[in-house]
Amino acid sequence: MTEENKNTTTPKVEKKKEMKCIVIVLIIISIISNVASAWYFSNVNFEKIMANEYSKFGSKENYELANKAQSIQIKQQIGEIKKYVEQNDAANPTTDSINPNPEDTTNTESTELKKLSTEEIASIKKDSYIEWNKDAKITLVEYTDPECPYCIRQARSGVIEELKADYGEQINNILKPFKAVPHKNADAESIALICAWKVAWVEAYSKYYHALFTKNSWSNDGEWIKLDQLTPIAKESWVDEAKFQACYDAKETQWVYESYTSEWTKYWVSWTPSTLIINNETWEYTLIGWAYPKADFVKAIDKLLWK
Repeated sequence: MTEENKNTTTPKVEKKKEMKCIVIVLIIISIISNVASAWYFSNVNFEKIMANEYSKFGSKENYELANKAQSIQIKQQIGEIKKYVEQNDAANPTTDSINPNPEDTTNTESTELKKLSTEEIASIKKDSYIEWNKDAKITLVEYTDPECPYCIRQARSGVIEELKADYGEQINNILKPFKAVPHKNADAESIALICAWKVAWVEAYSKYYHALFTKNSWSNDGEWIKLDQLTPIAKESWVDEAKFQACYDAKETQWVYESYTSEWTKYWVSWTPSTLIINNETWEYTLIGWAYPKADFVKAIDKLLWK
């Protein structure tokens, strides 16, 4: 090889090596940059998520306190939880017991009748509106959340109204909003709903809750009722606007809402909605958890009605 060829070849080889090094360095920088970005944004997103969770409970301290309380409650009820899971698995061997299929017509709650004391019956009915015949043998107590998709589903299905048509004076109904999970406007809607009852009594309460479930969407990702709609709905429900607004602004019914939530916790209602079905003569009751077809309600009512 001539001297001239050597001189022309060497710079090309060196240039290729240099370019290769530059590419490798750029790849390394890119990898480091991506890892750093992912770490940063994952932490930022996590912080945003947790900030949102804290806001639902008012503060980080309240969030941690609520989680601790829930942990204590689960530990206390672990025996009952285990029994429930075993019963469900035995009755539904192919059903996921952690996330039961809401289309399944088999009630997930135990059909075993339990008994309430006279004091418990009185407590349930105190500070509660009662639709229909006050002296009925059977009382339905529906625990619900205005923004719970399955609660909306049950309300829109008309199953409770169909039961009234079938059983007439033999049954009455109580609907109680309670804090199940922190849906965005559920607290405000519940306080407003109970204000309708306080200001205008049972007929307005019934009209108001039907309006809430009708106007709310089916999905957690949907558009819920805006807070500025709550007073117009009151007007539509024959409620005095000024009195309603004063009640709502002052949160006069907050304590009733909290008492309903405590009651739900006491009776360990597992799903939303859940309906206690009570025989007012024997004080026995059963529980239907979730939005089930009419046939499940009929079976439970008949079991109590003819005792």
